[in-house]
Amino acid sequence: MNRRGLAKTPLLAAAGAVLVVMLGSCGEEPAVDSDGDGLSDYQEALLGTDPKNPDSDGDDVWDSEDDSPVQSGNGKELALSVDVEVEHTPGGPWVGTLQARVMDPAGKVRTDAQVTGTADAGTLTPFEAGKDGSYAATLTLEQEKLVTVTVHAVAGPLQAARKVRIYFISDLPRPGINPAPYESSGGIDGFLRVFAVHGDSITNPDRAVEPVPGTRVFVDADWQPGKRWEGTVGEQGFVDFEAPDLKGPVTVTAALDGFKACTVVGINAAHVSLPMTPFDPVPGKDEELTGSIEGSVLGFEGEYGLAPFEPTSGFDRWSIGIIQVGLQNVNLVSLSMSSVLAYEGAGGNFCSTGNPLDCVPPNMVVYSWKTGYRLDALRPGEYLVVALAGDGYGVMDTLSDPYKLRFEPRAMGAVVATVEAGKVTSTTDIPLTLDLLDPGSTRSFLVNLDGFPNDPLTGAPLENGLMLPVMDTGRYGYIWTNVDGRWNDPDFVNPLPVLYPDPDHPLFKELDIDLFYMTVGLAGRKSYLGADPPGISTVIIREQEPPPDPLRMDLDWKWLRLPEGVSPTPPDTGKPGHCPENPSQLPSPGSCVNAKNIPEGYYPVDRPGGVLTNRTLSWKPVVQPRTPDLYALRLGYLVSAPGNNINPGFAIGGPESYKLWEILCPPNVTSVKLPELPEDLYGGRLLRNPAPNLDDPVSPHRFGPDTIEVELNAYLMGDGKPWSYHQGFEFNDMNLHSHSVSQDSYPAIVPEDGP
Repeated sequence: MNRRGLAKTPLLAAAGAVLVVMLGSCGEEPAVDSDGDGLSDYQEALLGTDPKNPDSDGDDVWDSEDDSPVQSGNGKELALSVDVEVEHTPGGPWVGTLQARVMDPAGKVRTDAQVTGTADAGTLTPFEAGKDGSYAATLTLEQEKLVTVTVHAVAGPLQAARKVRIYFISDLPRPGINPAPYESSGGIDGFLRVFAVHGDSITNPDRAVEPVPGTRVFVDADWQPGKRWEGTVGEQGFVDFEAPDLKGPVTVTAALDGFKACTVVGINAAHVSLPMTPFDPVPGKDEELTGSIEGSVLGFEGEYGLAPFEPTSGFDRWSIGIIQVGLQNVNLVSLSMSSVLAYEGAGGNFCSTGNPLDCVPPNMVVYSWKTGYRLDALRPGEYLVVALAGDGYGVMDTLSDPYKLRFEPRAMGAVVATVEAGKVTSTTDIPLTLDLLDPGSTRSFLVNLDGFPNDPLTGAPLENGLMLPVMDTGRYGYIWTNVDGRWNDPDFVNPLPVLYPDPDHPLFKELDIDLFYMTVGLAGRKSYLGADPPGISTVIIREQEPPPDPLRMDLDWKWLRLPEGVSPTPPDTGKPGHCPENPSQLPSPGSCVNAKNIPEGYYPVDRPGGVLTNRTLSWKPVVQPRTPDLYALRLGYLVSAPGNNINPGFAIGGPESYKLWEILCPPNVTSVKLPELPEDLYGGRLLRNPAPNLDDPVSPHRFGPDTIEVELNAYLMGDGKPWSYHQGFEFNDMNLHSHSVSQDSYPAIVPEDGP
């Protein structure tokens, strides 16, 4: 490149009067010009150019000859801006008005430009020049859609192009990655829109998707550590990120005080909608934030046309009703016997008098001993309350092993109840109006259940089996229609019958509910001192009509092997000892048991593993029977289950799990470093246990303030819907469109200076 002269008219015109005065006041001694471009270092300081670089903006034009020395463009680029206003009349077309303004590199408006545009949908009129120097066009569309318009401007040798995204869309999207209606919007190319919507919109198709303004969003580049964009969601429910170097894959995190954090790892999608779900009320601290439902189950004597039940006598067979509410925002993989026998609100006197009725879970009625029920710790809202009645066998045996329950359903009833915070919704009586033994009221088919995967802890197949027919009710969530544990009988022979109520039954028509069937087969670990321990694998099959042959859940290639944690390290599987009597200091969690006989083979459910180091979570890849399509990590805390006064040292069910942070990962990722969150979020500590009980000598499990639960999930996806992590994925697909899911979890420690 040849050295060029100093005094050039374009430079004087661009720099303005200050530069003219500056150039005309040269002293007797030559000014210092470190880079030899014809501008002194003092002149470059005033211009904002680099005194040590003759071409500060890298456009092959020396600073002394460049019309815009601190902006690239080589003198050939126009500045083009496009504003859009969208109007829509219900029942009519969508109309977008585009206003373009064109400026030359010196910042002057160009009224002689030729402006053209193309759209990938709809009808775009030609741009016309206005008297104010703007260029206008309209785009008309007959349906909701995201439209990309490319605008070009040419003025002599100068030109410019700009892509504009026009949102002809009325509603916020449900949580997902490029979810509907953005399935075809492609990857990140300098633009990313992140929505923050209320988590309840995951499972309720009838609820309007609500924005969560104020949500903080962090976008971390996977390809450059430390590269981050930050933004805050506005009143409309989204925040946009635009930068020339913004490209996928990136990791996106949404966080807000009072809400669970959510992260999606390794995405390349132009639109991401993340669910913001309020923290669960803390047991023992936030009772004023929850409400209860109580009432009776009616119809055991045939008052509503069903055959009368035989009253309970003795301990072999009980006439029981199990009461449940529709499970909302709950992953099907989390269903277990702890979801069936609910002990919330059981209190310290539970099962303490020696009376069998004192040991009946609050959500169970026994005809004719106990017809009242109570459901506690419910968030305010509207619930479907369902009573599933039938013959129960081994009810008292569930005190030592929840999988001992054998249940044969006979009838069902349902009502809708509203829960208010701090109140009890009383007299919620449930009449049994649906006869499950009437072929005209039910749909049934057969299932072969077997072929369970090996447990990594034992090398042998998982030891418990359960058939859980589940119905998706839409806005009210999921309910189950049976709890079939016959697989656990020593003389079990396939197949198992599966029973569903007819979706056209008057009960569901009256409640305006459309049912969708999901047959869930579950394989789990053996009970541990009365607890339902972590470690399950499920197969989910969706059959709306009875199949001609038994559904096959007895094929080993249908079951995903359990994921195995690496960091933090899982707890030691060594056998604990007996706890000392009247110790001067309580032993550490999981180090001993108070039961007479100590189980073999599993670690206690409250024994913590290693420390979360360097904010890193890692796990072994699941490869059997094949690689999953998705990993989901859920971090939270655990609250102890009630103690069992009939069987000292035993628990009644397993600890309750409450989530704080969800992280989704593509199948090629088996290690995640948790994104750092600012100190002004969550008081600097998101991962903490707000309900520790290390000083409680009665609890069957004990957890410290820095003990968290690391939950690992692996998903096989695509049942009924093409699967892509980057396009058209919705969070609810993990329930509605998964083939098989496996899960394991364990306690770990967060260091004092951890997240």
